[in-house]
Amino acid sequence: VEANGGKDIEAGGGKFDCNTKNCEKGVKLYEKQYEIRFGRAVFLNTRRFFTLWKRDTRFVRANFIKNVVMGISVGLVFLQTTIVESILGVLFQSSLFIMLGAMTAAPSQVEERAVYYKHRDANMYPTLSFVLGRVFAYMPQTILDISTFGTIIYFVVGLELAAANFFIFYAVLIVFTLVMNTMLGACAAVAPSSSAVQAMSAVIILFNMLFCGFFVPPNT
Repeated sequence: VEANGGKDIEAGGGKFDCNTKNCEKGVKLYEKQYEIRFGRAVFLNTRRFFTLWKRDTRFVRANFIKNVVMGISVGLVFLQTTIVESILGVLFQSSLFIMLGAMTAAPSQVEERAVYYKHRDANMYPTLSFVLGRVFAYMPQTILDISTFGTIIYFVVGLELAAANFFIFYAVLIVFTLVMNTMLGACAAVAPSSSAVQAMSAVIILFNMLFCGFFVPPNT
């Protein structure tokens, strides 16, 4: 019951003055959507995803072996080539390997949505902090993949031995990996099932293959 011009509120058998500091703190507490700040939320999500990645040692080892094998196999196919078309084929094979890797990893994110929904309903953190935390946590895996696969391909194929060119090639592969993981992760966020994610990913990869300039040259 309000009285005295709306300054007093009767609740639980007592009266509380809304002008007091305690009442103002209570109002601000209920107006605040998340308990922690955005930077803290990003840090906690990053640490959570990084811990999950670090514990899965089988995945890390298997991925390392896969990158080495693929790097050697693709590199030996185009061993020390000087043909422009073959070099373009190396770039296409590198991008295709990254796209297929992102395609196989995307369906697992569908299962992670249950955890996210539970945390979101509890107002634990904003959605953007969840996405950024996953991206930051998987950066070591991305760097490890490109450091093995990309480095092997670069030197086995015989691309130009210049530090600037190597780091440009390295950076492009890392950025493309992040873009594909984020793009297919967005598909996993809206897809109803893992099979639907695979179908959506296949369509995206198909368009990337058709318009990358390898199958259909730009001047045709």
